[in-house]
Amino acid sequence: MNIRDIIRSADGGGDPGEIALVVARKISADYTPGEVEDIYLPLVRSEVVRLRRHHARQSEDVAFHGSGGDNMAALLNVRDVPFTDVISHRMITWGQATRKQHRARARWLRESKIAPTVQTAERHETAAAICHARGVQRLNDLPEFGQAA
Repeated sequence: MNIRDIIRSADGGGDPGEIALVVARKISADYTPGEVEDIYLPLVRSEVVRLRRHHARQSEDVAFHGSGGDNMAALLNVRDVPFTDVISHRMITWGQATRKQHRARARWLRESKIAPTVQTAERHETAAAICHARGVQRLNDLPEFGQAA
């Protein structure tokens, strides 16, 4: 059984806090420690991914909105901000990502057709375009970034 099945079995449409307490108590009472780990691990992993993306999105918004339209300044401020590379499915930073990885992320974001992701797609396209125009593969290869990839 997974956490979603347990929640579905306990969810009678009441208060989410009360349902969460019922679910937590059921898991504690009915499952061994190893089973509890198997139940909670996917939930915790999902929350870690969600929180990372939330923090990254905040950093990106601050950098791009606070740059006064200076894309290079914004990109410099997000160079260490991680995102999931849609090619390798590994975490990578804006500075480490290749033009190809930025373009792939932009395509993937545009396919989702969610307004905030279109803005992020444009940012990745800008990163790829700057790298292309300057003849480098990664933002970290630009002299302004002061480091090699």
